[in-house]
Amino acid sequence: MLWKILIAFLRFFRLQNAIVIEMERGTRPNTEAVLREMLARKWNQKYLFVLVSDCPEKIAFLKAKHIKIIHQPVTAKIDWKRIKFTWYKLRAVLILDENRQLKKFNPSTVRVFLTHGSPAKSLKKYYNCRPDADYMLNQSEFWKSVNAEEFVIDEKKLVTLGYPRNDGLFDRRVDVKGLFETPCRKIVVWYPTYRQHSTDRSEGHYRGSMGIPVIHDEDTALRINDLARKYDVLLVIKPHPSQDLSYIRNLSLDHIVFIDDDFLWDHGIQSYPFLAGTDALITDYSSVFFDYLLTQKPIALTFEDYELYAEQVGFAIDMDIMRSCSYMLDSADDFDQFFRRLVEGDDPLRKKREEIMRLTNQYTDGNSTQRVVDWLETLLPRGKGK
Repeated sequence: MLWKILIAFLRFFRLQNAIVIEMERGTRPNTEAVLREMLARKWNQKYLFVLVSDCPEKIAFLKAKHIKIIHQPVTAKIDWKRIKFTWYKLRAVLILDENRQLKKFNPSTVRVFLTHGSPAKSLKKYYNCRPDADYMLNQSEFWKSVNAEEFVIDEKKLVTLGYPRNDGLFDRRVDVKGLFETPCRKIVVWYPTYRQHSTDRSEGHYRGSMGIPVIHDEDTALRINDLARKYDVLLVIKPHPSQDLSYIRNLSLDHIVFIDDDFLWDHGIQSYPFLAGTDALITDYSSVFFDYLLTQKPIALTFEDYELYAEQVGFAIDMDIMRSCSYMLDSADDFDQFFRRLVEGDDPLRKKREEIMRLTNQYTDGNSTQRVVDWLETLLPRGKGK
């Protein structure tokens, strides 16, 4: 009751030209891309930027004039941090989030959910768009009905501008071979979807103890490693951030490496510019599939637990869309043909990938950040400044 009274009191204060941006785990690819474009346009001369994060120390490098960094409360405890957090949200003209959504308290505030990907697997049972969102970004017209269903949001709130993070796939500045100090001919990156949480080894949607498709044991890992060596390929596996990595850290392999978010952080790069420097992608039910299509490079899928996923989680789309333009890796031996085709430049699915790329990506120009910020500018009041 006291909290409701406090919020009601704070609502009497007028909005100020503040923009609140969620950056859980340090930075988020969509929100950071939008923030950097706003700063390039010198929006911080007019607006106060309030960056909220559960890891504020990781975004300290963004602190500058008219940019505040505050800790995002993770509990309902009423303390000074929570009051300050609510104060800024109450007075903000704009709230931007993409993962941990920020509840707005003032109906005059515009909240835009930038989202973190187009769903292949179903989301509606465990992750929806908060009903107080005014808008949500959309990747293409194909996704409108899907997103409306999965995120439980009115289709009229969906704005098709592309995802700012995808502009990173057009960035060719990251020397991936240099990161690994390897002379290998090709770099293949493997992004498995989430299967087993680091705090729960007994359950998960995947039966393998390593939590990575196909690689059920060390012998399989060694077999794939030998194939990668045979074709002079480096296989870089980046499990989901919540994945239990303890099973795979101790494998001694010369053509397979495992990385995590800290690897990218330590090298000062983000995931998508890193992907732009690779030669092919392996994934499964992850939204990265639709984004990586923009590179027009080969993609392979591991669907060995498809039936289990269909039963326990379900899918948001017809998965034949993904199958139709991808190489299927069901066993270690399938990697032989995939690696061979990659190094020989034999890519019979290229035209089909381009077709699916245009279906699932409205824009293929690498300018989504600019479009989004242009649009956001039309939503903001023409005020007097801070």
